[in-house]
Amino acid sequence: MPHRIGKLDQGHPYIEITVSLDGKDGTGEKYTALIDTGYSGFVSLPLMAALKLGLQPHTTVQYELANGKVSDPVPMALAHACCCGDGFVSGLVGISEAPSVTVGMEFLRTCGKGLMVFSTGIVVVDEKEFLDSMKAAANALKEPPEPPGKAITAS
Repeated sequence: MPHRIGKLDQGHPYIEITVSLDGKDGTGEKYTALIDTGYSGFVSLPLMAALKLGLQPHTTVQYELANGKVSDPVPMALAHACCCGDGFVSGLVGISEAPSVTVGMEFLRTCGKGLMVFSTGIVVVDEKEFLDSMKAAANALKEPPEPPGKAITAS
């Protein structure tokens, strides 16, 4: 089952991603991104990273924050991103004043990924393959056990 091992840093989950302007193989920049399960968006990049990639904002959005307030308008640009080693998917990338790269729930959903958090690290798994393996395991448990073989007796 394809999976990506991430890390926990002071309790925050991180994963390696690639962001590209055009989504072609071999393009883009690699980043260590915070996985923010409270962020409903796709990817958020610092302004300098967005400029380096050549992203051109074409709209803005506002988010409702955890405290109920609405954010200032965030510039958005169409780009492509993936967990390192997977194929690119497209989405709206926020261009932020924050210093770090962040992926949100839309990134995991669009990439078809599930997040498993453990005490010492994280694993990002392919959702379809994980669910298929769980169904196969459940079905195997439903099958009756093999009947015992004939006992061999000593003569």
